[in-house]
Amino acid sequence: MSTHRNNQNLVDDSPHNYLNGNLGDSYLEIIKTITNNANKRIQQLLTELSNQGNLSFESFVVPIMDMEDEEHHYASLIFLLNAVNNTEQTVKLEDDARAIMIESSKQFYQNENYLKAFTQISQNKNLTPAQTQIISDYLDGFRLNGMTASMQVRKRIKTIDLQTAQLESQFNQNVLKSVGEYSLTISDKMNREGVLGVMPESEKNIAKSTNENGETNYVFTLQAPSYIAFMNYCTRRDLREQIYKAFTNMGDGNETIIEQLLNLRHENAQLLGHKTYSELSLSMKSAKGTSTVFNYLYQLAGLAMEPAQKELAVLQEYGATVGIPKLEPWDIPFISKKIQRETLDFDETKIRPFLEKTRILQGVFTLVQEMFGLRFEHVADAKLWHDKAEKYNIYRDNHLVGSIFLDLESRKGKRNGAWVQHWGSHFVDSNGHKHLPSVFLVCNFPPSTEGMASLLTHNDVTTLFHEMGHAVHHLLSSEPLRGVSGFNGVKWDLVEYPSQWLENFAYNPDTLQKIAQHHETDENISQDHINKLNALKNYNSALGMLRQLEFSIFDMEIHNTKPLSINEVKGVLASVREKTAVIEYPKFNNFQNSFLHIFAGGYSAGYYSYKWAETYAAETYLDTVDNAETLTGINPKRIKAFEQIVLAQLSGTDISETYTKFIGHPAPDTTCMLQLLGIQK
Repeated sequence: MSTHRNNQNLVDDSPHNYLNGNLGDSYLEIIKTITNNANKRIQQLLTELSNQGNLSFESFVVPIMDMEDEEHHYASLIFLLNAVNNTEQTVKLEDDARAIMIESSKQFYQNENYLKAFTQISQNKNLTPAQTQIISDYLDGFRLNGMTASMQVRKRIKTIDLQTAQLESQFNQNVLKSVGEYSLTISDKMNREGVLGVMPESEKNIAKSTNENGETNYVFTLQAPSYIAFMNYCTRRDLREQIYKAFTNMGDGNETIIEQLLNLRHENAQLLGHKTYSELSLSMKSAKGTSTVFNYLYQLAGLAMEPAQKELAVLQEYGATVGIPKLEPWDIPFISKKIQRETLDFDETKIRPFLEKTRILQGVFTLVQEMFGLRFEHVADAKLWHDKAEKYNIYRDNHLVGSIFLDLESRKGKRNGAWVQHWGSHFVDSNGHKHLPSVFLVCNFPPSTEGMASLLTHNDVTTLFHEMGHAVHHLLSSEPLRGVSGFNGVKWDLVEYPSQWLENFAYNPDTLQKIAQHHETDENISQDHINKLNALKNYNSALGMLRQLEFSIFDMEIHNTKPLSINEVKGVLASVREKTAVIEYPKFNNFQNSFLHIFAGGYSAGYYSYKWAETYAAETYLDTVDNAETLTGINPKRIKAFEQIVLAQLSGTDISETYTKFIGHPAPDTTCMLQLLGIQK
C-alpha cells in the first residue's frame, strides 16, 4: 500500500479494488495497458533527457523504478490468488500475465539504448552505495537477457524464458491436481478399531465426513496438515505406505517437464557464457562459486552423518519392540511420535491447546512489538479473497508504516507450504511521494470450523515465526530507493537469513511464556511443557538436516552438468542419497516430481540457501538473546543493531561488509548452527 499513489499512474484504477479475488477479464487488460504505456514512457523519457543532457540516476532510473512498482503491484495479485484460490481462471490469468511481464521485460532489457544509458550513469563517481548497487543489478539484468550477445541469442533467450514460465506453471498445476484428486477414507468402524490411534480429536474432526448413507468417515488428503496427521498417528503400516506412495508420486506428467526445464536452463546458461546452469545461478548469489557450495554442503553432511545414524538406531530399536523389524520411510513419523509420547513423555495433544492459531498470532505480534516497536491493528472491514484471510495495518510510533495480509489455514485449491510475497515496497517516487510496504503471508495450518479452533503443532508455530521474519524484514524498510528496499536487491541465498533468525525465538522460554495460553482457560503454558518442547527441539535434528542437505545437493548436482534425462535425474538422486541418507528409500519414491522449490518456485540451483542463511541466522540469534547460555530473553540493544545494520543494509552492501559491521567478522562458521541443532556442542 502507499500513502500516495504516483500522480502519474498509468491507469486510473487501483489493485486494492481487486483484493476480493474477483479479477475478471478486464484485469489482464489493465496489466497490458500498464506495461505498454511504461515502455512508451521510458523511450520518451530517454529521448527527452538525452536531448537536454540531463541523464542521471534521479532523472532516469527512479522513474523506471516507479513504473516497475506499478507493474508489480498489479501482476503479483494474480500470482497470489492463483496460489491461494486456484481455479482454471486463475491459472490462465497467471499464465497470460506472466507472458505479458516477460514480453515487457524483454522490451526493456534487450534495448541497446537503455543499456547505454545505464552504463553511462554507472560511470558517475558521485553515486551513493545504494545507487551503485541498483545500477549493478540493472546491468546484470541486461547481461542475463543476452545484451552482450547477438540478436539471434537474445531472441532465443526470450523464447526460453517464455517456455520456462509455462513449464513451471504446468509443473505446479500437476502437483495441485494430484493433491486435489487423492483421498484416503477411514470408516468409523476402522477408527473404533484403533486405526487412527491416538490422533487428536481436532485432526479427526477436520477429517470427519458423512457419506450419502449417513455413515461417518474420516477422509485424509495430501494437503500438508491432513497428510502429516495421518502419517503421525495411523497404526496400520499398509495404509501409511499407501498415502506415502501417493505423496511421493504427486505431479503426474512432471517427469517430461523436468527434462525440458533442465534442457532450457542449461541452454540459457551456455548462451550467456556459463558452463552450467548452477554456475549462472551462483553468479547472482553471495556464495562464491559452485565448489564453495558443494564443500559447504558435504562438510555439513559429514558432520551430521554419525549423529543421524545414532538417531536412526534409536528409532530402529524401538520399532522392533512394536513389531517393525525394519523401518521404512512411512514408519519414521509414526515411530517418532510413539517415542515422544511413551519414552520421552511428550504428548503433543496436551500442548496444542496452548497453541491456538489466533492467540499465537497475537503473541507473535506482541513479540515483534517488543523487538521493533511495531503495532498491528486489525482492519475489520477489509474485503479479501477468502473469509479466513485478514488484513492488519502496522504502526510505529503511531505512524502507519505498512500492511500485512494473512491467509493461514489449509483448504482445497490452496498451494501447500508457507511463504511471504511482497506486494508493495517502501520507497519515495520521482514526485517525492512516499509509498509504504505491504506483504502477503500465507500458511497451511489446520482449518478452524464453527465451534472448533485451529490448534497448531509447535512446528506450525516455528513456521509462523519464520514467515513473520520475512515480513518484518520487508516491512521495516525505510529505504527511499525501491531497488534496495526490503527484499528488493537481496541476494537469493540471504533472503532466508532474517526469517530463520526469528524462527529460533519460537523455542525461547521467555517468548513461549508470553505467547502461549490455553485457548479455553486462558492458563499460561507450564514450565514443564516449555522444558519438554526445548528438550525435543533437536529430536532427530541430524536426520532432518541430512534430508535438507539431500535436497540441496541434488538440486546443485542436476544443474551442474549437461542436461539430464529423467532416468539420469533419478540416478543422481540415488547417488546423493548414498552419501546423505541413512535409510533406504523405495524405488517408487519420485519426490522430484513435486519438488516445487526448484522446478516452479525460483530456488533452482539455490535450495542450498536455506542452510547457507541458517549459518548467519544461528550466530545472530545467539548474539540477540539476553542469555546465550540458556537461550532466554531478548537483547534490545543487539536487536536494534540487527535492524539498523543487517535488515536495513542486506540488499545494499556486500554481506561480508554488513556482517563485519554487525558481528565483528565477515562470515560465520557452522559452529553456532550446529550448536543450536544439538549436533555439536
